[in-house]
Amino acid sequence: MAKWEQLIAARESKHLSQAEAAEQAQVGVATYQRWEQGKARPQPHHMRSLSLIFQTLFEQKPPMPSPAGVSSSQSTQPPAPTASGDPAPTR
Repeated sequence: MAKWEQLIAARESKHLSQAEAAEQAQVGVATYQRWEQGKARPQPHHMRSLSLIFQTLFEQKPPMPSPAGVSSSQSTQPPAPTASGDPAPTR
């Protein structure tokens, strides 16, 4: 079940209108409607609010992993030129 389908099911189980759910989540109705349509995703703090409102856990997707073999500490800058003006050899 897609997250937006879970959101609809949770709201309907509490017998709330979209306007009532939006008010409780402290967002505009249009924003809430975009969440239910799958056109936008709630921010993490809104996910926590929705979990409290609907008394269910809405999990966030884990962050995307780095490409294999590339650590976040590795530089993506090209090598600096040597004293002769030639690019430094790469490893």
